[in-house]
Amino acid sequence: MRRYLPFCLILAATLLAGGVGWWAGRSTGMDRLAARGENTLRLARDRLEGQIDRYRALPRLVAEMPVIARSLGDMPGAIPEANELMERLAGFTGALDIYLMRPDGLTIAASNWRREPTFIGNNYTFRPYFRDALAGGLGRYHARGSITALRGYFFASPVRAPDNTVIGVVAVKVDVEVLEAGWQDEQDLIWFTDRNSVVFIASKPGLVFRTTALLPDRELTEMILSRQYDRAPLRNLPEFGRGSIEGRETWTVGAPWAEFGLRPGTVLHLSQPVNPLGFDAHILLDTGEVLSGARLTGVSSGAVVLVLGLGWLLLAQRRAALAARLQFEEDTRAELSRLVGERTRELTRTNHRLIGEVAERRAAEEALRRAQDDLVQAGKLSALGQMSAGISHELNQPLAAIRSFAENGTILLDRGREAEARENLTQIADLTARMARIIRNLRAFVRREGEELRDVALDQVVADSLGLLEGRFAEEGVTVDWAPGGIVVRGGGVRLAQVLVNLLSNAADAMRGQPAPHIGISATRAGDGRVSLSVRDSGPGLSEDAAGRLFDPFYTTKQVGEGHGLGLGLSISYGIVQSFGGVIRGATHPDGGAVFTVTLTEGAREEAA
Repeated sequence: MRRYLPFCLILAATLLAGGVGWWAGRSTGMDRLAARGENTLRLARDRLEGQIDRYRALPRLVAEMPVIARSLGDMPGAIPEANELMERLAGFTGALDIYLMRPDGLTIAASNWRREPTFIGNNYTFRPYFRDALAGGLGRYHARGSITALRGYFFASPVRAPDNTVIGVVAVKVDVEVLEAGWQDEQDLIWFTDRNSVVFIASKPGLVFRTTALLPDRELTEMILSRQYDRAPLRNLPEFGRGSIEGRETWTVGAPWAEFGLRPGTVLHLSQPVNPLGFDAHILLDTGEVLSGARLTGVSSGAVVLVLGLGWLLLAQRRAALAARLQFEEDTRAELSRLVGERTRELTRTNHRLIGEVAERRAAEEALRRAQDDLVQAGKLSALGQMSAGISHELNQPLAAIRSFAENGTILLDRGREAEARENLTQIADLTARMARIIRNLRAFVRREGEELRDVALDQVVADSLGLLEGRFAEEGVTVDWAPGGIVVRGGGVRLAQVLVNLLSNAADAMRGQPAPHIGISATRAGDGRVSLSVRDSGPGLSEDAAGRLFDPFYTTKQVGEGHGLGLGLSISYGIVQSFGGVIRGATHPDGGAVFTVTLTEGAREEAA
């Protein structure tokens, strides 16, 4: 044992020196990499802030020009003069667009008056920068253009009359796509996210409109109303794992990140706020060279210690051989004492190591439990975000009915027909209660704690759904063929009606402009304990592309501007039917038109709710 002890000590010293060298090399390398990244990020942040901020005063200067006030006063020849003035200013300053809006949001003059599409004639009351400027302050906002689909940063200033009242708004749009072109040759990946955690500016185009977190309901609603990203699809960043090195956040990225120029491995993530613009700047730095350098430093340190240790060992062996005869007994006692001490220390280290392993195992079990809880919660939040996005779409028909009943009630009260007005108010109360139930059921569905499955009378569900759409069908001349059959299915009455209303509404949309629009509803027993409910229209049917993507979120075949929602109706219906243990399919009927079939479990053949 004694003869091997020096080798063990040298090996331990070599490993220790290698570990210390590796740690020191990694620490130094990470410090340098972080310093370089912070500097690069600071330069990018300052550059973006400086290039955008130089346009901040431009709308105020334009608003103070006399021709602007004359244009808002409808003076002859003022608007053409304002168009040419703003066109020259946009070309001189490099602004993407400069335009003038009336207090009602209508654009009456713009620098792009010669081009199509022009801003003239468009209304921008939905933009927050317009509302802020109309209130007398400086409006600033970032969004994807609703007309041009170009990303931009907006500044807006009020136009004031001699009595200091606001009579209009001047807005300037800065082209951020031109600004970000300067970062596309950067070795490192740089991007800027807004308060919604949506990437708005990036050194790689593929990162734009990627999200790093789920959007809260309030911010999602505000984003939809302001059309901040218009119709741009929002996707998550490619999957990555979070970690840390020397107290700094690191990401572990895989093959999908190769699209953005990153090799699979560990990268350093740094971020800095860009407060005036409401952005956060981010950068990813490849740590491959740092880790390789740390390994090389560790190997070099270990090699030096190994050489020194072996040299010391050879010298010690020669001296020990010369003194062996004289010091045999003393060396024997010393060796025995040393062995006992070494064994004691080894047992102590083993005991400490076992204690540490037990603590690590307990910590790992606790971390696993927390991770499982986090995954469950993340799943709930993801479903909640998807279902919340469709609430406005699913409540459109009841809201329209409430408005119709309210308007008719006003007319009836004016005519003294109080009984009929009271009936309208009762209908409004019923529809409001129905809307509340729909919202509760949507929330319950997201939590997978929804309405307990029970027997539902299919005839009543169809009747309720047709009642909601009766006014629209009458207005559009849609005829419906439905024969009640006394069939009972397992499900939830409100959510099943929600699915049927969506299918009937889509059928009416598909038949718009068609002669003699007709919808056929049928329910049949399959004989295996299942019931099929079919909705067929007389429209043009489904295209091959639409048939393959019917239930994808945000997919729609309707033209922009029709006001028929976001393409979430069928996706939500698909989830509701699945929660019933059923299946929903769509296809083109052999005799023409589209047919959607919902297959559910048959309930007890008794009176159902």
